[in-house]
Amino acid sequence: MSSAIAILTYNRLGALRATLEGVEKCCGHYPLAIFDDCGQKDGTAAYLRKESKAAKRPDLMADEYTYGNVSAFLGWRNLGVSGNSNRALKWFVDGGWDH
Repeated sequence: MSSAIAILTYNRLGALRATLEGVEKCCGHYPLAIFDDCGQKDGTAAYLRKESKAAKRPDLMADEYTYGNVSAFLGWRNLGVSGNSNRALKWFVDGGWDH
């Protein structure tokens, strides 16, 4: 089985940092993607950029920032929980993971 982790977020920088700390401790070797749903009010977007260069991802309506085994997708517009979940599912399917 090949596993990957996807995290959805929207203006939750504190919770995201705590979640990432836990993920790093117990399963940091898995591919990880963070999907930010255009929440630009609390510094989440700046935190996820990590001085990385953006790659345009029209298929996900997002900019992708990559560092290590982490990909951060910053949505171009707020699609809500279902739209952001669909971004994550597309990433999951395209990556060929099964768990």
